[in-house]
Amino acid sequence: MSSRAENLGDEAVSYRVAAEWNKKHPRFDTSVVVVVRAGSVVMIVKGQVMGAGPQAERDVRLSAHALVEAQLGKLARTS
Repeated sequence: MSSRAENLGDEAVSYRVAAEWNKKHPRFDTSVVVVVRAGSVVMIVKGQVMGAGPQAERDVRLSAHALVEAQLGKLARTS
């Protein structure tokens, strides 16, 4: 399984969005987004980070990458 977005498809980017949603009790709502282009197909996968710390974000990112790789495999078989 790829751990970096640029190893997926023809073009790819992976990024994190963190938004503070409660000023009184600061807590960040973090999402991981992976966008991949393979030929004429564009895939967007968004995962919500539910745990705390870098390991939780890493797990979501790896799961998103695995989902994209699985879809790329299906795309290759049907082309």
